[in-house]
Formats: sequence, C-alpha cells, structure tokens
Amino acid sequence: MLLAAPLSAYISDEFGRRRAFVTSALFFLLGLIVQVFAHSFRQLVIGRIIAGVGAGIGSGVDSAYIAEISPAANRGEMVAFSSLFANVGIILGHVAALLVAGAEESIQWRGMLAVGIVIPIAIISTTLTVLLESPRYLVLKEEYQTAWLVLLDLHPKGENVHEVVEEIGEALERERIAEEEIGWRTLLRPTPAFRRMLLLGWGMSFIMEIVGIDSIQYYLVDMIKEAGMDTMVAGSLVLVGIGIIKIQCILICSKLVDRVGRRFFVFLSLFGMAFSLFLVSLSYSLPQGNAHLITALVGMTFYLASYGIGIGPVSRMVTSEVFATGIRAKANSVAVVINAATGTLMASTMLITVNTITWPGYFTLVAWICLAIAGILYYALPETTGHSLEEMSLYFAEITGDFSVLDAKRSVRVAPQRVQLSADESIRSFSRK
Repeated sequence: MLLAAPLSAYISDEFGRRRAFVTSALFFLLGLIVQVFAHSFRQLVIGRIIAGVGAGIGSGVDSAYIAEISPAANRGEMVAFSSLFANVGIILGHVAALLVAGAEESIQWRGMLAVGIVIPIAIISTTLTVLLESPRYLVLKEEYQTAWLVLLDLHPKGENVHEVVEEIGEALERERIAEEEIGWRTLLRPTPAFRRMLLLGWGMSFIMEIVGIDSIQYYLVDMIKEAGMDTMVAGSLVLVGIGIIKIQCILICSKLVDRVGRRFFVFLSLFGMAFSLFLVSLSYSLPQGNAHLITALVGMTFYLASYGIGIGPVSRMVTSEVFATGIRAKANSVAVVINAATGTLMASTMLITVNTITWPGYFTLVAWICLAIAGILYYALPETTGHSLEEMSLYFAEITGDFSVLDAKRSVRVAPQRVQLSADESIRSFSRK
C-alpha cells in the first residue's frame, strides 16, 4: 500500500479520477481472487500484496474526488460519507464472519474473502455507468465543455455554472503563476501558503493514526475474548454493535459539520478520546471481574464514538479540501503514505510499548497524546468551513502573507487569462451547437 500510493497521483492526474477508481477496484478484485483460491501461505501473501496495491491507489482518490464534486456548503457532509462507509465496510466484514460461522474452519476465511469480491465488482460497474468525472480534473485538462456539462448535473438548477468553470480556471492559473516563482518542485520547495497547506493536510493524516485507533481496535478484540466471548458469533455481534454506534456519531458529524465548523468537532473528539482512554486506564485499578470489564468496554466504546464524531471524518475533510487543485492528487498520495506508515508504526509497536509501561500506561500515554494534539491544533488548524476549493490557495496566502500567491491573484485579475478565454470560447461554441 505504501509503495502503490504514489501511483494514485499519477493515474488521477494523467487519466482521471474515474480511471483511478476502476484501477483500484481491479487490483482489489484480482487480489481477492488470488487469496480465495490460495493453496499456500506464499500465494495468500501474494494476494494480499495485490490487494494492497488497490488500497494504495484507492485511498488517495475517494475523499479528494468527493471534495472536488461537492459545493462548498455541503462538502463536509459529503466527505464524511467516505469515513462513514469505511466503517460500514468494517461492519460488513464482521457480518461476513457471522455468515460463515457454521462452516469448517478451513472454509471460513475463504468464505469471508469471497463475500468481499462483490464490492470491487460493484465499484467498477458504478464507476463506468454512473460516476461523473471531476470537473476540476476536466478543467485541468482543458476539457471545458465536458466540465460545464458535469457541473450542470451536479449543481442546483438555475445556478451559473459558467462562473464556476471560470473560478476553477482562474484558480489553476493562479497556482501555475505562483508555482513558477519557485519552480516545478512545489512539494519539495513550497511557498509559505503551500507549505501551510501541506503541513496541515499531511499533519491531519498523521493525527488520524497517532491517536492509536488501529492498535486500540486490536485490543478491543482481545478484551471481548477476555470477557468470555471467545466464540466468533458473540465477538462479531459485539463488534457490529460498537460499529453501529460509531456510524451514528459519524452521521451526527456529517449533518452538523458544515454549520458548526471543523474545529469544534476536532476538539470535541480529542477531549472525548482522552477522557475515554483515562477511563480505560482507570478500569485496571478495579478488581478483576465484571466491574473492570464493563468499565473498560464502556471506555473503549466511548473512545471509538469520539473518534467517529470528529478526528475520523474531519481529518479526511481537511486533507481532501486544503490542497490546491494543481497539487491535490500528488499531495493526497503522500498523505496516504503518511497515514499508512503511522498506522503501521502504532500497531507494530503496541505490544513492545505495553510490555514496557503496561496496558494502563499505554492508554494513559495515548490520552496525553490526544491532549497534546488538541493544544497544537488550537493554534495550527484554521477554520476551512464554507471556503470553496478554489479559494483555498488565497485563504492560506492571506493567513501566511504569501505574496507569490497574492501577486498571482492580481495578475490573473488584471490581464485576460488564457484559461478563462478558452473556457468562454469553448462554452459559447458548445451552446451554439
């Protein structure tokens, strides 16, 4: 997944967001087929690697695509669905376990993987028949007529989509002019505005995992077994129930985030997770038995709910919306690498850390990490709610005093730009036809 993530940027920028979805789903499909019919551990690992390529390509596309097709007033709610359905997928995984629970052990894991084949087939079919290409990608490739048609479908009837095409074109031209000030290596030598975008977007990808979500979810499975629910059916039912609670919290966030703002849910989430982890740590001071298990389970459920109401979906929102259009695909692919690497680090060092400082110490450590992140984000996280994607480069230029972007803005407004003229001419020509 780490090695394949940069492919996401190349495929998205060169061939479009839709082809990136199809490519990702094809790798998933092939990987699952190899795993289902594997007859050795080596073949199983090969199938996992192929599926990992699909994960690397797909992870950098979904949130960015949703942000690019959504109006600013609804972007937070729409991007939250990316996080929502990631958790729906987790629940479906537990449901798949329930479906094959009565089968022989050698058949169970093959059946669970075989059920997953339905999803990439559905993605490929939907992408080819329903999904529209991102209008911002189309303008990037100077396909103005197609972008205009897509925006007519996406925006409310009567809205002036011609102005939207012009805004996208002006933003791309502004980014091009600003980029020329520092050369083509925008990601390596960014101006202050671009640097703030990258640090914020990549930082939120890092924060999604440094709060311990993966490693703590692994612990949850052990805790359920410790409670005496050592059968697949009982454990899966508990995990499905917790997953449903988490989804409800994501839905609350999605409905309110565009009105209340990103910052509110981020801090609500971080303080909620810190409190939950302190509670789980406290449970170890209780006598072993029902009191300890119930307290720990309540704390873990509240932790996952707190993650779902803020850091989970909002981190995806911020990462998908802060990057300028010209660098969004590349920057998102780096964000995927950072996210996956951090998750791998947290999960793989969990047992080492626990053996050193004990379980209560581990939960206390992660709780303090959540509080430290809240302190950093209080100063570092600007409110991006209500700003269009085309406004982001100017918004961050004003925050940082980046004159290369501000001067680019003036030059775009003073001189007639090739992008705007080409868009006008293409749309007038299409209208006449």
